[in-house]
Amino acid sequence: MTPTLKRDAWERKCQNYHLSFSDLPQNLRETSPEELVELALRKGDNGLCASFNEPTTLYTYLLDLFALGKKKGLYNCLVTNGYFTPRALRRLIENGASGFSIDIKGCPEMKVLGTIDNKKIFRNAREAIKLGAHVEMIYLAVTNTNDFEECYRWIFKKHAELLGEDTPLHINRYYPMNYWKEKETPVERLLMLKEVAQREYNLNYVYIGNIGSIKHETTYCPKCGEKLIIRSAYRVLTWRLTKDNKCPKCGTKIPIYGEFNPF
Repeated sequence: MTPTLKRDAWERKCQNYHLSFSDLPQNLRETSPEELVELALRKGDNGLCASFNEPTTLYTYLLDLFALGKKKGLYNCLVTNGYFTPRALRRLIENGASGFSIDIKGCPEMKVLGTIDNKKIFRNAREAIKLGAHVEMIYLAVTNTNDFEECYRWIFKKHAELLGEDTPLHINRYYPMNYWKEKETPVERLLMLKEVAQREYNLNYVYIGNIGSIKHETTYCPKCGEKLIIRSAYRVLTWRLTKDNKCPKCGTKIPIYGEFNPF
């Protein structure tokens, strides 16, 4: 596949295509890791996150940035496709990467945009957990593309087997973007996917994103059903965990990373 065709294919599917393929602004300048960490500390932030463009395209920059951020007490996370070698993953974590939001695009039955091996994404997610990082998985359910039964059951099965029932899974709604014109994922289908993941594969922390539903962004105690963390988009509205991250009603330990830091 030529670069032009590959670029066109990604543009057709990705809602953030304009970030990767637009012309560079004239006033761009390089920001050093030192400047970025200093800015985060000055603004009162408690962490750094590499996102939108695939962060591994900035791999060597992130090694320096995360090492410096770690020294200054900042957490470091990536929103990533999770497609890298085990050695590259280990170096990221050794240099301070503490959290990964990893997209699982599909299953072995589908070959979209090349020959990506989805099994390697689960391999890397599992290895990150073993190395002590916090991992959450993202499944964007795209209408008539990766939402068929064989595919979602493979995703849920591998998630349960390799990552465990306590690793969060976000099932996100797809919307048409750019040239990709399939209809947005029906909410009823997303609800079905969540129910299958919870009831048939025993996943404890399953969320639905991109539908504006506080109910489906809330963390519930897997034992007693108590509401523990109520969210709205990027905001935490209510935090009811005890200081040692237990359910206040039944005492179940909730495997959450970090702490609540109200603005």
